[in-house]
Amino acid sequence: MCGIAGVFHFDGKKVRPDSIEKMCQKLVHRGPDDSGIFVDGKIGLGHRRLSIIDLSPKARQPIFNEGGKVILVFNGEVYNFRELRELLMRNGHAFYSRTDSEVLVHMYEDYGVGSLQYLEGMFAFAIWDAKKQQLFLARDRLGEKPLYYALSKDRIVFASEINALKVIPDIDFSIDFEALDLYLEYQYIPSPWTIYKGIRKLNPGHYILVDSQRFDEKRYWDINYCKKLNISFPEAIEEAEEKICEVVKKRMLSDVPLGALLSGGVDSSLVVYFMARLSDHPVKTFSVGFREEDFNELPYARKVSQICSTEHYELIVTSDIQDDLPKIVLQYGEPFADKSMIPTYYICQKARQYVSVALSGDGGDELCLGYDKYRLGKVIRTYMELPVKLRKKIFSLVNFFLDGWRLNQRILRGLVPEYKVLSYDDFWWGQFKEKLYRQEFKKNLESGLREKRIRNFISNMGIYASEFEERLLWADIQSYLPDDLLVKMDIGSMAHSLEVRSPFLDHKLIEFFAQIPLEYKLYRGESKYLLKKIDEKYLPREIIYRKKRGFAFPVNQWIVQDLFPLVEDYVLHNDGFREWFDMPFVEELVKANRANGGPHGFRLWNLLVLGIWLCESH
Repeated sequence: MCGIAGVFHFDGKKVRPDSIEKMCQKLVHRGPDDSGIFVDGKIGLGHRRLSIIDLSPKARQPIFNEGGKVILVFNGEVYNFRELRELLMRNGHAFYSRTDSEVLVHMYEDYGVGSLQYLEGMFAFAIWDAKKQQLFLARDRLGEKPLYYALSKDRIVFASEINALKVIPDIDFSIDFEALDLYLEYQYIPSPWTIYKGIRKLNPGHYILVDSQRFDEKRYWDINYCKKLNISFPEAIEEAEEKICEVVKKRMLSDVPLGALLSGGVDSSLVVYFMARLSDHPVKTFSVGFREEDFNELPYARKVSQICSTEHYELIVTSDIQDDLPKIVLQYGEPFADKSMIPTYYICQKARQYVSVALSGDGGDELCLGYDKYRLGKVIRTYMELPVKLRKKIFSLVNFFLDGWRLNQRILRGLVPEYKVLSYDDFWWGQFKEKLYRQEFKKNLESGLREKRIRNFISNMGIYASEFEERLLWADIQSYLPDDLLVKMDIGSMAHSLEVRSPFLDHKLIEFFAQIPLEYKLYRGESKYLLKKIDEKYLPREIIYRKKRGFAFPVNQWIVQDLFPLVEDYVLHNDGFREWFDMPFVEELVKANRANGGPHGFRLWNLLVLGIWLCESH
């Protein structure tokens, strides 16, 4: 795992080596083991290395082909690089290292952008083709590895993190208010937007080709749920288990110590079980918990550890995070408020004390319909078949009786037209957003970015999925997974130079599960049914069928208690907010939250993160 950066001047202006070095300095935490730069006139590439496979100096980047005309900087892992290496050797290529990145250079030589179809893994990379005078940027299919870029009429600048771009002059770092609106809507900023007008994210499953004459961004992969296998349920279990074991095995290849992040849930427990079965020594596992019992999953993780005979380490996260919180927030480079960013940061810090690579259960929910909203699919379909006027009356009635109770607010978001389901975690919806924004702020939202994005989702949902539940799943894989969950894991792990690998995000496994009949995955309201039946073979029912808690801290309690001084400093006394928000309304919200035990905790957490980012990064 590494960090990459680069500059390409279309106008022929020479790249300054110190610019590349400064960008790489901002990425040291992603690659503390080595660094390298390549500068040749108008092109400059930089790399920070975290040594995982082939620890020798021969594997340092940038990587060159035999003739020195194809140059690569690469972040990630290609899990099938050994098979590809054999293919390339039959094609006549010679290798000077054992690394997967050198394989990618020669794949590009032989197959160009078509090489992406051969790659199995997580990655973001840049290839400079000196013969074509062309830059090739690409990101993996599911979006495990990030790539940010700033494009102008005379250059493109790119990096693994936003913070690395901040050392480059003349990038437009003015606030994109529509992106800010999206942040308050979702708690993250979806691709391709960032908080800055001048910076964009490369979408997952996309690549860019750029030279002095053109800039082309194209999709090279998508997931389709329309085609289904003619397969029995027992056959599906057998084949799924075989494939899961295979993808776990591929992700255990490492020349450095390796372990697993274990929550004690269905997904991470299954990963750990297969790791233990495939390993000839005890697997190191790492779990995080809280003093608050409703959020503490350590007993379940401990049980799985005992069953799998792992070398287990635990960490308790308390509300005493005031000193660390600004550092954690700034690591993301833009506002990001997923509550699980806190335990993720600390468990990765703990794991890095013992290992350099950890496997996780990320992607299991997206693989096999694990969220509550998928179970509401039939209810939502029935509701949407009703006349519009009747839907509105039902929604108003339910909203009147259940307003303020977050669990039922989630249900409410299902009881609206289809696009509202995409706002599943909208913490500012309806009346709150209308009261929060000042008129000056609202004027910046007139282009209707959110509505355009939702209409685009809806127009594509029916193309890639016929069943309503799988349409929601497709939408989550396009945005919630890469822009929230995987950003959280990438930033949280790389802040501590830890590489995290997610077997359930293997694209071939995703494609296989997409072809499995819906009723095998969601059966009589039981989510992740197929995965749970595999788990049943090896793990106790108390692990498999317990209530899903998620990986979050008790935000309501903490916001009211130990984090309240930060709310005062960064929310109530934030001069920057006065330009955007109605502060009397914010003060009213804070007061009501303290008086009633935290009903607005999630909204205030979003504002707190935004306030910290605004004050500490500007």
